[in-house]
Amino acid sequence: MLAIKRPVGRPRTVEIVSKPDHPWGTAISQKVQEILDALEAPPIDEGTRSMFCRWLYRRRRFPEIFRNEPYQAEEQIVLTCRAILESKGNEGALVEPIASAVSSCLRPKWTSRGVAWIEAFDQIPLAATLQTLVDLFGKEASAQHLRDVLRGKLWQIFGPDVAPVAKPAKLAPKPPRALSRAPGVERNVALGLDLLKLRSAIKNNREYGRQARRQFNIEEKLASQARQVAKTYGGRPEIFTRLSWNALVHLASPALSAAAREALERRIIAGECIGAPAIRAARGALKGGRSRRQASRPAQRMAA
Repeated sequence: MLAIKRPVGRPRTVEIVSKPDHPWGTAISQKVQEILDALEAPPIDEGTRSMFCRWLYRRRRFPEIFRNEPYQAEEQIVLTCRAILESKGNEGALVEPIASAVSSCLRPKWTSRGVAWIEAFDQIPLAATLQTLVDLFGKEASAQHLRDVLRGKLWQIFGPDVAPVAKPAKLAPKPPRALSRAPGVERNVALGLDLLKLRSAIKNNREYGRQARRQFNIEEKLASQARQVAKTYGGRPEIFTRLSWNALVHLASPALSAAAREALERRIIAGECIGAPAIRAARGALKGGRSRRQASRPAQRMAA
């Protein structure tokens, strides 16, 4: 555009001054060129250059409007150009509609991945994608569609911002009780054998009780039951490996007669499943009206 400037004091002299078509000055254009030179970018068309200048000008002219943007204008230009220029297969794609669409995808969650941000565009042929959209929707509408296509493709590449919560894994089914109880029974039998050795070595009740608590740290009831079971069946794995601990305690109890115990042992060795209720039934009613708890309590107590 041409403007006629009439200097004060010289009314008869007419000076013609050239006025630029854009609001930014030479400094903005030079800054854009410095960024492009630093990136070793090839020559770009005037439309793309004007867009970059517009980004810089608006940020400097209206800083309050862009105060919540994650990037400064210089960073916006650098990230946009690097995604296009440094990705494979996108040579010559630094044109205005493509640069504008790539700029709309500058999400910090994506760009913060560094090289992965650029490598994502290796999977996107930008020029071919733009041409396809132009053929489908026309030149004007293709720009908006290109933005949507790029965002969708990057969502596929990078995945959701928050990983989906994994469903809790199903717990493996518990093994049959007959299998899971065996290690515990064997530990208790081994404990009883150790207690028997300790008892044979220490004749004093008080000292035995002190040493048993110090070495094994167990309750008096369990210690008594373990000794009784180990004394009766410590050397007979064909018996104690086939019963629960509760059944063993009842089978080794002095309240059970020797005849009833032998009959039950034969049934156990033959493979019959014997539990505590069957052993109590074979024992019969307790004499003297004693309760079941009193009958199952060992006669010998650990000394305090």
